[in-house]
Amino acid sequence: MALSPNARSLLVGAPFETSTGTQEGTVLAFERAANSQWTLSARLLAPVPAAAENFGAAIAFTGFNDGLIGDVREGSGSFLGAAHLYTRRTSELWRRSLSWNRGAGNSLDFMGTSVLAVGSQAMVGASGIDNGAAVDEGRVFIFSLLASNLS
Repeated sequence: MALSPNARSLLVGAPFETSTGTQEGTVLAFERAANSQWTLSARLLAPVPAAAENFGAAIAFTGFNDGLIGDVREGSGSFLGAAHLYTRRTSELWRRSLSWNRGAGNSLDFMGTSVLAVGSQAMVGASGIDNGAAVDEGRVFIFSLLASNLS
């Protein structure tokens, strides 16, 4: 779960949520009203929902209106993983504005197991990457947020 810097928006991952298949995952967006009550305002889905994808396993805000979301098992059943940046257009409307994926990685790389935004950079962990003989040692990928259409 992630709270926006102004404490008015909350993103809650539900990586085992099932709506179209089996555990494709979703992210629930909540808005805090003037009376301090939280209300569900939107459901964010993976770009291409698939069984056992676990979208929303890791979440971070990159500003007031942008959420970085881990998609741990994206990748045609090989679980390469990915991360997606969603931008809030209105309280009810979030759009994917940028994505990063593992590309030609190996099965079970699990990119998106952790996400963090610092300044103009997104850091995305991939816990299953093998580094030489070190099995599942993992790796952190650093991406620029400046190339996206952030608000």
